[in-house]
Amino acid sequence: MISVTSEVNNITLLTIKGKLVSIDDVEQLYQTIRGIINNDQKKIIMDLKNVNWISSLGVGALMRSLTTVRNTNGDLRLSGVSDKVKNVFFITKLDSVFQIFSNLEDAVQCFD
Repeated sequence: MISVTSEVNNITLLTIKGKLVSIDDVEQLYQTIRGIINNDQKKIIMDLKNVNWISSLGVGALMRSLTTVRNTNGDLRLSGVSDKVKNVFFITKLDSVFQIFSNLEDAVQCFD
């Protein structure tokens, strides 16, 4: 499940729960990102604390989202990434591409 939960200091918080593994999940994520960008929001934090698994499709969706946001001169940060999901980022070396924060507060502060 993907939802836009709040906005703080012009930063949109996107909460993802469950797994990010199917084509439907990926499409829902990308459409949500497009909607945020179309509303002229350029700072996005994805809260992944309730994501317990991510597939290669999910990783691709996050990369696509990051690229889309950065192409509009925005940025996307990840927060609350579990050790299991963080390991996927480490193995794929995407931990050097994404800015990953252990909690939401640190991710918000980094935008300031």
